[in-house]
Amino acid sequence: MSDAFSFDLARQDVSHALSTVSSVCAQVKLDTLLLHPAPLVTTTPEGRRRVETLASFLDAAYGYRLHDDRLTRYAPSAGARYPTEVVTVARVDGRWRCAIFDFAERIFHEAADDRPGRDVAAFLGLEPDAAFIGAISVLWRTVQRYGMRGHRYCIVDAACVVSNLVELARDAGDDPVCIGPARCAAATRLMDLPASAPVVAGVRLDLARMEPPGDPRPDPGDALARLVVREETPAMSPLLKRVELFHARASLEAAEADYRPPAVSAPVRPPRLWAARRHSMKEGLAAPLPERTETDLIGHLWALVAQPPAPGRVRLSFAYLRFSGTRRLEEAWRYDASGAAAVTILRDADCEEIAERCFEGQGVIRAAASLVLVGPGRDDLSGHGAYLDACHQVGFAIPEFYRIAVALGISSTAIGGYSWNALSDYLLLPDFYPLMAHAFGRPSRPGGKQDTDAWQSHALAPGAAPGSRNPKSSSRRSS
Repeated sequence: MSDAFSFDLARQDVSHALSTVSSVCAQVKLDTLLLHPAPLVTTTPEGRRRVETLASFLDAAYGYRLHDDRLTRYAPSAGARYPTEVVTVARVDGRWRCAIFDFAERIFHEAADDRPGRDVAAFLGLEPDAAFIGAISVLWRTVQRYGMRGHRYCIVDAACVVSNLVELARDAGDDPVCIGPARCAAATRLMDLPASAPVVAGVRLDLARMEPPGDPRPDPGDALARLVVREETPAMSPLLKRVELFHARASLEAAEADYRPPAVSAPVRPPRLWAARRHSMKEGLAAPLPERTETDLIGHLWALVAQPPAPGRVRLSFAYLRFSGTRRLEEAWRYDASGAAAVTILRDADCEEIAERCFEGQGVIRAAASLVLVGPGRDDLSGHGAYLDACHQVGFAIPEFYRIAVALGISSTAIGGYSWNALSDYLLLPDFYPLMAHAFGRPSRPGGKQDTDAWQSHALAPGAAPGSRNPKSSSRRSS
């Protein structure tokens, strides 16, 4: 691992000054991402069907839902910042159209010029019935709150969205292909997207092989009309520029080849729109999981990471931490592709101490029965490109973790805010670099993470002024 790469990783630790949680909490205007956008208009029944198919899939994979009076989306996001937006390139009415999907209005905004869609289609070799769906990370949405580590959150969140799309497409009869990170970066340039809103993950679909998802779109009522918080990406931000440069370097070093992600081998397939039924860990029971449930959970997690990754992709492993009924850290196991589990040497610690010292005091840790750390081996992090690819792989794993939890009837929440150095004080795993944590436990009731509620109480407040902020969102204990 080079000194420059080690330096960049250190800046993404929660203890670093460039990754300090701030109280800023605002959105970025969607319609500023494309140059001179206009609503996509179709003139033929075939064109309308194609646009409706795309809209239905995007809604089912990442659309809004109203749950417990809170407006959220179907994919997890760091601190409910939802940094991911979706751009599509598809042939509609005989022309390649490049458009961004507005989930709130459920319409596409297309680039006024045909060139971006035409150039991306030629670059990716799209057939007439194919479509490219790219996950855009609007970096400032998350970076303004979490600093340098917000880049990791953005990449993981975007990969979560693409993972949902892949699963829905497979259910509909397609065999989708993921676009390599370097080619996503090239597509960003062809679309004239700003460096602060790059395409970081993408998938190629065959629309001719797919039928729209059968599940109806949940009705959020009039909640969407009250999403009034808006803030444009700043013209100059030293922090944002650092993140843009980091991502540009990672994209240049990343693998170019497209690939088909391995099919999930874990024998659990919850119904579509699984996220509508998931429980978060806001108010878990803080009690150990039943023995059979825990055995099944570990088995499914191992089956997921034991699959051979696509050629040239980084392999993941995970560590499983179990808490006792007295909330002590009972034991930890490391699982790799071979399935072997090694007991690590642990310090005597309880959930409260781990939450405070390693996880910024997040209450979700105190409610967890077990905690999973997922990431590559440190030897696999050979540079910026490998790091970007590893974040993609973790982003594909996180939705599976949620789906497994739904199938087992337990609650779960992905966690990105932690200190690797603090964790290494408790787990002697010097060759392991976790990129995300995931809490599992017994649900007491559906709920949300702390700053999810803070953002919602502000965004849905009647008469909230654009650019204003919610003072409740300033807690350093939310991520």
